[in-house]
Amino acid sequence: MALDHGLRTITVTVNLDPAPATQQGFSNILLLVDEASNPLASRVTTFTSYPEAVTAQAAGAISSGTLSLLQTMFSQAPRLARVKVGKVDTAGGETWAQGYAACIAADADVYGVCMATRTAADVVAVSNAIEAGVDFKVIASWVGHKDGGVLVAKTYGHLRDTHSFDMAKRMDFSC
Repeated sequence: MALDHGLRTITVTVNLDPAPATQQGFSNILLLVDEASNPLASRVTTFTSYPEAVTAQAAGAISSGTLSLLQTMFSQAPRLARVKVGKVDTAGGETWAQGYAACIAADADVYGVCMATRTAADVVAVSNAIEAGVDFKVIASWVGHKDGGVLVAKTYGHLRDTHSFDMAKRMDFSC
């Protein structure tokens, strides 16, 4: 199916065969957790069962909080085939947005992302909105702030240096 919106054409492919969808990572969830105190062996670790996660927690590879989240995720129906746990190190100065980007760079074979806290999810969402060019006032209304975007600008505007550098490139100082 193709939709034509002026200069942009959007093509959507619908595949009703579940095997290719699974092979393309549609059964993989990325759970982002702050694991600075219990660092994982790698940035992203894949778990295929709750008992496997119990073993990892006993070995000190994941925290009891992460184990609890994995228990919840593996108890859902239909049962997930895999949950990938991505490490974010906020104690080391890494932001949730930076941690998310690093996890995706390490393992992009995921279709959905779960975050350990609502605040962490808000930070990533607001950061992405800022990078997409959405103005602070609009973002503030989305997240329920009544200050016209002042808090959004102060709190979230600095999260990704790449966006700041890209915006600086747009400046023209010639007269």
